Order: sequence, then C-alpha cells, then structure tokens
Amino acid sequence: MPGHASGSFREKMTSTSHYDVPVTYIKCTDDQTIYPAHQQKMIDDFKLISRSAVEVVEIDSGHCPMVEHVKETTKAIIQAAELKP
Repeated sequence: MPGHASGSFREKMTSTSHYDVPVTYIKCTDDQTIYPAHQQKMIDDFKLISRSAVEVVEIDSGHCPMVEHVKETTKAIIQAAELKP
C-alpha cells in the first residue's frame, strides 16, 4: 500500500481508543463481497467489546455505497461525525 505506514501492520497497538468513541457501521444490505449476515456478526461482536454506542445505518447498496449511494453515505458520515463520545 503506497503511502500507508507499514508499522501499523507489524507494531503493537498502544491505544485502544476505538473502544471508547461512538461507532457508526454502514451495513450494505446488497453487498456480495461481505454478505449482510457476516456484517451483522461483525456488528454484534463489536457491540460486545465496545464501551461506547454502536450505531448501524443500513443502505440498500452493494460493497461501495460511497459510489452507488453518495447522498445516503454522506448523510450517514455527517451524522456519525456529530455524535459525541
């Protein structure tokens, strides 16, 4: 991956702040890459370990909602950015 910090793949994680901030998952209900049932499993697993809210936004989209459904994806991102930890 050009431009990606390779250390993120091999070094020990020193922060787990992703457990303490609100999370929004965009679930793509027509995804043929990561099937909706698998997405739901990931959501359920994260809800078990998260110490903060986990919001789910469903979009009737394939794997790339940012291309297929720009307005809905943008709305979900803006709403997620407005969440307070």
